Amino acid sequence: MLHLLLLMTAFLLLSVPLRHLTGAVRGGGGIGEGVKAGVVDGMEEHPEGEHVHRVPVRVRVRFVGVPETMRLQVGERDLLKGMGFGTSPVECEAEMEIGHEGNEMVLEAKWPEGAGEAAVTVELEPEGLDGRSETRWSEGGAISDVLTFVW
Repeated sequence: MLHLLLLMTAFLLLSVPLRHLTGAVRGGGGIGEGVKAGVVDGMEEHPEGEHVHRVPVRVRVRFVGVPETMRLQVGERDLLKGMGFGTSPVECEAEMEIGHEGNEMVLEAKWPEGAGEAAVTVELEPEGLDGRSETRWSEGGAISDVLTFVW
């Protein structure tokens, strides 16, 4: 009888943290609370149809050779605006809408004349998802390309 009581107590003590870790407990946030339709905060539920997840994302940009200019645009927003490129990597935090169809970013970079071949790697680490990275090599001292990240 004592063994059964100890086993039940251990089960109850483990079930509470496990319930939180597996996502069984959700906050009160829903689509009606300041979130537009089709956008899900977090990763717990998927509404029908096309949708995106709004999540914090760590953006890391690694480069070979110090560029004169570099832009990483998501829509109209330049994630690297105001950052210095003296050393690699450059990092920032951003909130992004991650879509299941993929996210496109425009990467533009320019190196000083005679700098030789250069490369840029963009790494995205969205909260709750695996990280992704894309690398592009310069052509003629510049890069202008669209990067697509799919989760």
